[in-house]
Amino acid sequence: MAITYTTGSPTEGGIESVLAPGRYPFRVVEAKEKKSSAGNPMIEFKARVIKDDGTTGRAVYGNLVFTAKALWKVDQFVAACGRHPGEGQDCELDPDEMIGWEFDAEIVLEQDPKGRDRNEFANFLTANETGF
Repeated sequence: MAITYTTGSPTEGGIESVLAPGRYPFRVVEAKEKKSSAGNPMIEFKARVIKDDGTTGRAVYGNLVFTAKALWKVDQFVAACGRHPGEGQDCELDPDEMIGWEFDAEIVLEQDPKGRDRNEFANFLTANETGF
């Protein structure tokens, strides 16, 4: 039986496509609700770098985990997207509505379990932190 798939860039997963550490603008292109490995509610998302010409480039994956210890990161992400309603307010995040959200983030290099470099979101940045 044949398998059909949508082709992407042949270098997308290669080492040459890893972003150098730094600050970049991003656009969310995919988001879905999942459970973390510990069983906590989580939104897994894929964001692509916004190039100078407005097109998108390299993808970086992120997770927003809804636990007391990780809510600071969720707040930081929502604020970076310009959607934070203010401290103490209820905020509902629908993964489908997150598609197209734009934000700036600081990227670092980490290593996957096989020792290969991969990008990670270190911080999501608000307008006064971006430096762009």
